[in-house]
Amino acid sequence: MKEFDLPEETAQKYIDGLIHGGILFWVRTEEKRTGEAISIMESYLARKIFTISPGIPT
Repeated sequence: MKEFDLPEETAQKYIDGLIHGGILFWVRTEEKRTGEAISIMESYLARKIFTISPGIPT
């Protein structure tokens, strides 16, 4: 997770979710296409969709 420049606390939340059976689907896209990516994931019934912008803590 560190290679994606996530804050350690955020990375740990993702790791904990994976340990407990969750799935992480990571998409890197231009900010202007974020809505399109979210719509595609929602059409496949994705839940708990989050966006993270570079350099902005979550």
